Amino acid sequence: LGSLPSVKQSLGVTKNAAGATVLQGGIQTESSEDGEEQSTMAMANEMLIPTLDGSFNIVDQSDQLRLLKEVLQKHNIQLKSNTGAGGGSSNDIRPITVLNAISLLNTRDAMRIGGSRGSKQQDDDDDDILNKMSRKVYQIATEIQTPFQRAKYTQNSLDFDDLILLTRELLLNHPNVREILHRRWRHILVDEFQDTSQVQLELVRLLTTNSLFVVGDGDQSIYSWRGACPESMSDFEMAFHGRRHGWEGLVLTKEEEDADFAEYLERIGGQGEDVLDEDSSMFSLLKVHSVYLMENYRSTTNIVKAAQRIISTSKDELEKANGNSSQDAIRRDMKPMRGTGPSPRVLACKDARAEAKFVVKTVNSMIDSGDLTSASTVALIYRTNAQSRLLEEACVEHNLRYVVRGSSGTFYKRAEIQDCMSFLKIMYNPRDRSAWARAVKAPSR
Repeated sequence: LGSLPSVKQSLGVTKNAAGATVLQGGIQTESSEDGEEQSTMAMANEMLIPTLDGSFNIVDQSDQLRLLKEVLQKHNIQLKSNTGAGGGSSNDIRPITVLNAISLLNTRDAMRIGGSRGSKQQDDDDDDILNKMSRKVYQIATEIQTPFQRAKYTQNSLDFDDLILLTRELLLNHPNVREILHRRWRHILVDEFQDTSQVQLELVRLLTTNSLFVVGDGDQSIYSWRGACPESMSDFEMAFHGRRHGWEGLVLTKEEEDADFAEYLERIGGQGEDVLDEDSSMFSLLKVHSVYLMENYRSTTNIVKAAQRIISTSKDELEKANGNSSQDAIRRDMKPMRGTGPSPRVLACKDARAEAKFVVKTVNSMIDSGDLTSASTVALIYRTNAQSRLLEEACVEHNLRYVVRGSSGTFYKRAEIQDCMSFLKIMYNPRDRSAWARAVKAPSR
């Protein structure tokens, strides 16, 4: 990982015009022309550059934010506006906003390193990023993007974006690693494919030889704000159909273009003859087959029909007017398997507190009317954990007993668990400064 171009760039290891390696501070470490020996000081400085190795830690969002605040402070960048005192201002920028902006910039830059984006696509990427954040956030994220990456790498840590971006870069630059993974995973399965980004799609392509199975629904994409492309489902056939293997078109080396793919499959443990047409010696190209799951065992007919109306888009209406609305026809053919059921109700409440009170009062009214007994159980389902607070307050106010279930992620957020984890992280990776900062305070003195 430490040899990848993006990691070297973040750590300040670059090549000058003469081809010599230059570290931060302008120290030249090697000569490319006459083969002169490196100076002792230059060699020492190069050896002292901390970089990534196999014992890296994976930082979560809380560690990312802690590290981000340190970098912002070091560069004298204030996220809070200077207008007024006390309370928050509408002009304040949240650290998580900057973190998300850096994530988008890293993804954009990764796609450019791979060379899979033309100049027109690169301009579109820049416009898309500017549409997702304010110019002030863009300026801050651009300024601290490299220092933030460097701060992570020097303590031998990666975040979840790095796991995807660096893996893709690793597979693009190292055919031997790609072959190892092809030998290990002959068949690839991807769920929730509609929420994959362009860079994730390329990662899937790099991992795929000739067997890939994806599951998804373009109408259920909810992560476009994080770079996901709902078009991944419709672009799937274009990405794979008619190719010899998944990574064709991504890796354009002469050696791989001329390689015998049947021999390659045999080398990684497959059957080379399986990729040849029966009647010729030509390669059997990849073929995409779509299977629609048409029976809905979860919802009643009225709910399915309501959902179909909501997800019908203007594009569907245009295709329908032209007599070619295939997606709309597929939705109409969906077969709900739980009966008709009651008609769904849509209620607009004043705010979240009023919504919580309405829910609890409805449950109590069902108890009073006899629709529910003391032995009955009612499930209140909410989208985010933050919504539980108002529901709990409403239950307490109206004397309704309740139990909160789920929230499995909160276990690792407990202070005592994070204290223990900090010591384990140090044992595994002594360069993790975030773990050291927590460990020296635990237990409290």
